[in-house]
Amino acid sequence: MDYICVLGGANIDVFANSHKKIALKDSNPATITTALGGVGRNVAENLARLGNKVYLLTVLGNDVNVKLIEDNAKAVGIDLSKAKRVKGVTSTYMCINDSNGDMMLGASDMQILSHLDCDYVKENLELLNNAKAVVIDTNIPNVIEYVCQNVKVPIFLDTVSASKTKYIAQTPIKVFCLKPNLLEAEILSGKQIDGEDDIKEAMQYVFDNHSQWVVLTDGAKGVYYFDGKTFGHVDAHKVQVKNTTGAGDSFISAMISGYVQGWDIEKCVRFGCLIASITVQSIETVSKQVTSQLVKDFN
Repeated sequence: MDYICVLGGANIDVFANSHKKIALKDSNPATITTALGGVGRNVAENLARLGNKVYLLTVLGNDVNVKLIEDNAKAVGIDLSKAKRVKGVTSTYMCINDSNGDMMLGASDMQILSHLDCDYVKENLELLNNAKAVVIDTNIPNVIEYVCQNVKVPIFLDTVSASKTKYIAQTPIKVFCLKPNLLEAEILSGKQIDGEDDIKEAMQYVFDNHSQWVVLTDGAKGVYYFDGKTFGHVDAHKVQVKNTTGAGDSFISAMISGYVQGWDIEKCVRFGCLIASITVQSIETVSKQVTSQLVKDFN
């Protein structure tokens, strides 16, 4: 059976959703929830919900929270049989959202991911190189270059954040698909973006230096895409936003699901926008409304 491999973190996420506009340096009434997260884990769950066979290559601790991750993986169909087990605290992420759902502050403790090293990747190279696609993110910079040099199947790379994108800009990394946002595209290209012409120039730079598909997300303004021949734009869906965390993870998962179906970049991006719009309408990082039927119905 065809499968996809995801290399990345599996987190416990803590969200505080403020009832009113955030007042800095003060206590804010909020709804606080705990959920499963981590870019790699989120991508893996979205891929599984979209009907894909998925291996999550990650590092799991030995605290009480690891059972939450294992139970969820079993329920949705994520294969954790190749995960690395170590003593330590499960990777944890905390996010504070304003009353409109936008993230105001995020903080993370991902020290356990230092165990996700090149030796671990080497042990799983055969599995990786027999996948239909491999997904990595910049939370694991210690293995990105090794993966890019040794994995021969299409690699989808999520830049995750501006600070972590600097590593990609400074390293001769080439992948199949790179998904930066506007600020991350500025970092990758080394040029300020003030309009569509600048966006095209930045995407051409990323294409020439880093990837075959370039997908630039611009929040509510939608998504630009470029594959060396076609430059296009897809509008974002206008929906009521409850939580933007996880939107990018669902977007790239949907794109990969389309890619393994043989779709072109434009159709993959349109599907990504649909799944991201479903995700932001949910308070959860991964929406239960994301299902394999959406792949079958999309055209």
